[in-house]
Amino acid sequence: MEEKSRRKRVHIKPASKGDIVIDIEEYKENCSSSNAKHVGSHSEKIIINFWVDKHYSDRDQHGEDDGTKREDIGLLHIQPLIQKALPHLLYYSLKHKSFHFINHPPPGHRALRVVLKDQFNNETTLNIIAEYHFFDTNIYEVTVVTAMRKEDFTISVGQYELIFDKNQSTLNLKNGNNIMFIDQFEAS
Repeated sequence: MEEKSRRKRVHIKPASKGDIVIDIEEYKENCSSSNAKHVGSHSEKIIINFWVDKHYSDRDQHGEDDGTKREDIGLLHIQPLIQKALPHLLYYSLKHKSFHFINHPPPGHRALRVVLKDQFNNETTLNIIAEYHFFDTNIYEVTVVTAMRKEDFTISVGQYELIFDKNQSTLNLKNGNNIMFIDQFEAS
């Protein structure tokens, strides 16, 4: 087998009068290179349409079938958790190939649902079951199916739970009868 010749490297000559000078100080380390220059940034606007299912509304207004009231599950309680969860869900779905939380059309199978849990020091844990759906590259929909305050809320086999303790989240998966830890993330 014949040996390949090495590619010639560009050698920087000292600048002379009239030459364009590249400022070496502009080049620094980034995630991909030890010698890169930042040339700009852009922002993408994402629209999240927030919905609540009638089941949630019935539980919020009327409580359980036996008339027992579900306390502190109103919109003022659930909306902050829905907003806090999206960046964490995106982080996990980009990092872990097996984690999906967004449903894509066409429907036809049981939709993916995520259980969001917000733990508090002096309040009962808030549990929300939510569905996320894709509409366009920058338009998504989240629907709260139900919510309740309960410490020992159980999730279904194959379902993910995202548990918050302030700005730190933990992603778990129910595998058989076991809760399997997937990852943790702390937002800044």
